[in-house]
Amino acid sequence: MKKIFLVIFLFCSAIGLGCQNIQSSSRVSTTGTKVGNELVALKGDAVIEIINRESLPNLFGKADVFGRTRPTGTTSLIFLGGSSNKANFLRRDCMSGTLGICMRRRGGKLLIEE
Repeated sequence: MKKIFLVIFLFCSAIGLGCQNIQSSSRVSTTGTKVGNELVALKGDAVIEIINRESLPNLFGKADVFGRTRPTGTTSLIFLGGSSNKANFLRRDCMSGTLGICMRRRGGKLLIEE
């Protein structure tokens, strides 16, 4: 019986110590038509797009041991056109997230809490 508790304790300790804090990362991409050394955008083109991701949290609230990530949203800069030597852009932010739902059993009934 002591060996089982020791194995469980060592396993939980290894997972708890092996996990790092949740990290956020971003990837920037640019689009457009390349003409010589310049990038040309037409109306409606997403000139810059930033894709945000964060570490997938585990049971202990730390980063996943396997390095998995989940998307948290995108930010796009869209070219709307130009007039009078001015360029018009639209910034679009799309945020995504998950709901924290806890499920547990009490007396044979499944309770769902938000």
